[in-house]
Amino acid sequence: MIEIPLTTDPEQLFRCAVNGVPYNWRVLYNARAECWAIDLRDENENLLVADVRILGGVDLFQQYPDIPLKNVYYISQLTPWQDPTATNLGTTARLYVLTEAEVAEVFSG
Repeated sequence: MIEIPLTTDPEQLFRCAVNGVPYNWRVLYNARAECWAIDLRDENENLLVADVRILGGVDLFQQYPDIPLKNVYYISQLTPWQDPTATNLGTTARLYVLTEAEVAEVFSG
């Protein structure tokens, strides 16, 4: 399990490697839509995905087969499928890259 370091800051820009591959992350809170979204770029700043809404209980990048990141899940300590709020991202709710076994364990109950 790899945790992607997030906070409740409404605009977050950072670099975080996953399995040795560096990615540039932009995580934004849209107050009007009351949702968080991710833009992801490779180390050369090529845009891989844009405006991917952070939802609980789904692999956020599953719909993008061209990027190597899989099993990226937002997980709330209260319920794994709950969407993030403006105030719980990075606190009681976090973003993880999981293995297949971890996905099965988290969502089996």
